[in-house]
Amino acid sequence: MLLQSVYAAGAATLTIASVTIYPGDLISNSQLRDEEQQKVDQSAWLSRTDLVGRIAKRTLLKDQPIPIGSVEDARAFKVGSQVRLIFQEEGLTIVSSGMALQTGVAGDHVRVRNTQSGQIVVGLVQQDGSIKVGEK
Repeated sequence: MLLQSVYAAGAATLTIASVTIYPGDLISNSQLRDEEQQKVDQSAWLSRTDLVGRIAKRTLLKDQPIPIGSVEDARAFKVGSQVRLIFQEEGLTIVSSGMALQTGVAGDHVRVRNTQSGQIVVGLVQQDGSIKVGEK
């Protein structure tokens, strides 16, 4: 499990922001530290490695634990970004360009406008940021 709830049951090692991290900032290892804390009364991230590479959704204050729900996965692209559309079927591959109508992260289904045809299509965001279209 990526995160755990910690309550006032005793000491716990928490991931703490070593600097103030602002909304939209990509979280790096150098912005975090681990710290043993007593009387923890909130749900907080315990693992630094689970936070690195995510995006802050709100201001994360210096010397404070990172609350659950305050970060999100880094997006592969933003609304309006040019993206690569890929259609594959029975050995045929067609690659086209599109404009993202939604932000996306790997595994999301997003709407994209094909810039060549103007048609709006829905596809699955791949790990490399491309969008696979035409799946049944």
